[in-house]
Amino acid sequence: MARKDDSFYPDDVFTLDYALVRDFFLKKKIHIKEAEGGKYRNIHFNLNTALETDVRFSKTNRVCSMGAFSYAHSELGHGVKVGRYCSIGSGLTIMGADHYPDWISTSPKFYTPEYHSDDFEHTDLLRSSRNIEIGNDVWIGSGVTLKRNLKIGDGAIIATGSVVTKDVLPFQIVGGVPAKVIKMRFPDELVSRIQALSWWDYHFHKFKGLDASNPESFVSRLEEIVDVGLEKYSPGIITQKEILQVARQKRIELKSATPQ
Repeated sequence: MARKDDSFYPDDVFTLDYALVRDFFLKKKIHIKEAEGGKYRNIHFNLNTALETDVRFSKTNRVCSMGAFSYAHSELGHGVKVGRYCSIGSGLTIMGADHYPDWISTSPKFYTPEYHSDDFEHTDLLRSSRNIEIGNDVWIGSGVTLKRNLKIGDGAIIATGSVVTKDVLPFQIVGGVPAKVIKMRFPDELVSRIQALSWWDYHFHKFKGLDASNPESFVSRLEEIVDVGLEKYSPGIITQKEILQVARQKRIELKSATPQ
């Protein structure tokens, strides 16, 4: 959480009054639905947050890095990065810190310093690291659980209620407890073309007239359009630094407008 001087505690989160960034966020089409509705006053941001325009967070007051045209109905928390055109359902959870079943004990008393005195010989392991990287055009159903330190590839789909314990490759559909590969979304040749094309680099307004229900046709036509010159969508990245600058400026404006 943010101190008064905007330095941070070591929990990878800083906190701001939503009123300080509300106008800026709405202008950039960054929607935090419950904050807009008045449910939350304070918003928690990941350190090194990077946002593009046209994103939506709901059922949470925690903001993580997210690419354009994505939304999440879950509290993602720190250590999560989401690409473009992603759809994340409600109830997503991320597993807690690791334990080691092949040791004499699974208790963190044996390997994490804060659980025991300094005179105890221990192994200091990074058991609590949390790094989830979600690619572009990923759909995660409701009630999914993710293991820490995972990468979910572009175009992947995770079925409702799944428990994902290892990386998901691009365009895989996975499901179950633990999650296993059900099938690939598209044939390998089409997957390769989509990855080379990276259609998510473009604004969806550029897809007018293309048939999204026919992936082969969509890709073929977009390849032609890209070949003759199609500008990629580059709205600019809204960084932690810019968010804090906006908040500071708003504080100054509010203070100067307050009768002395």
